[in-house]
Amino acid sequence: MQKILTTTLLFAIAAVIASSCGENNPEKQGKKAAEEMCNCLKKEVQKRGGLSEISENTFENIFEKCQDKIDDKYYEDWSGIQKFTSTYEKELEKCKIYKNLNHKFDNEGEDKKGKNTEKFDKKTIKSFLNVKKGDVYVAGQEYNEQGISVAKLWKNGIEQNLSDGKIEGSANSVFVYNEDVYVAGYLGDDAVLWKNGITQRLGIGSALSVFVSEGDVYVAGNEYSAQYKVTLARLWKNGVTQNLTTEGNFYSDAYSVYVFGNDVYVAGSENIKYKGVAKLWKNGVAQNLTNPSNYSSANSVFVSGSDVYVAGSDINEKGVSGGVLWKNGIVQKIIDTGSAGPVFVSGRDVYVLSWDGLWKNGVTVQKNPDYNTSYCDVYIFNSNIYVVGFERSGEEYEDWDGIRKYQVAKLWENGIAQNLSNGTSNAEANSVFVVR
Repeated sequence: MQKILTTTLLFAIAAVIASSCGENNPEKQGKKAAEEMCNCLKKEVQKRGGLSEISENTFENIFEKCQDKIDDKYYEDWSGIQKFTSTYEKELEKCKIYKNLNHKFDNEGEDKKGKNTEKFDKKTIKSFLNVKKGDVYVAGQEYNEQGISVAKLWKNGIEQNLSDGKIEGSANSVFVYNEDVYVAGYLGDDAVLWKNGITQRLGIGSALSVFVSEGDVYVAGNEYSAQYKVTLARLWKNGVTQNLTTEGNFYSDAYSVYVFGNDVYVAGSENIKYKGVAKLWKNGVAQNLTNPSNYSSANSVFVSGSDVYVAGSDINEKGVSGGVLWKNGIVQKIIDTGSAGPVFVSGRDVYVLSWDGLWKNGVTVQKNPDYNTSYCDVYIFNSNIYVVGFERSGEEYEDWDGIRKYQVAKLWENGIAQNLSNGTSNAEANSVFVVR
């Protein structure tokens, strides 16, 4: 496969030597062409869900697509073909995504010793379980060199892989109870729960939120229904499934779970007559938060005393989706566009995230600087504000729309940013928990 694709590509572009800004240096342009080819392959693999989702036919299609893009930037100049080709081949062999794509279909996916070079480090994760008050845990994911997303857990800025990078993975929510660290997410097609790094598969779907109360572990998410061929909202208690919606032909999701006393609250949405309806389930009984004629969603739930707060989105009078906060079922507008959530309550203060920043009691206290930054979760501890998300501030790469920057997973403590990833691939932080 490698020889075929390499030969095909070289026949197509060896006859066209690059010319950039009037420059005609075959060796420099061969190197540049290889770099562009590598970036293009990496981007295409990520767009399709990672290396595990790439078939041999898809590989060939990706290769041709990237090849055509490069061809458009070159013109014919046969005088430097040999130098161009030699440099191009040498530089392309340095591209890890290219090598791994070839290895996948040539059964050469291991290193020279026949061992996979990326392993789940069980020794390292033990240090993550030495839980102390004030420890900051962050869950998220980062793409590896093979273009596969790896589930990540950061403790006080130090990272640990939860998945081995062979199949797609993501860590969506983290919760610490006593000395145990729980993370909800997915591996491949399965919703999973990690307890101290040990994986428990819950079903085909995705686990989006985890909460532990009195030793019982609650996970909210969705599960695929083979009968109806849709994903349906689910709540797992200690691994046992509870259906939140009636089996049917419409999608539903459970995004957030919160336990207060003996009551279990779940926020989510259900597609009713092709329109999403914001839902709050209390002990399995559903409550519509909006008119079923609107498009809406409940993204997060938090309970403080007798008050139940839900953050999400709803259609306003102009027909535009906006972020809202429901308090005991009564809606309060947050922003005119986008969506709201998560929500966190500390004492009398109510914090809500939205696309444009962090709100405290209806007033912005941490403004989102631009569209390159996204906030995903918030936690308040000892009057300190912890926000996680990502920012497009990493290394540059070329996309179809031009030059872009990789997403850097970030933690903001009282507005001061800390990088969790190095910016050489896309990463994001989804959830934060501070040990009390």
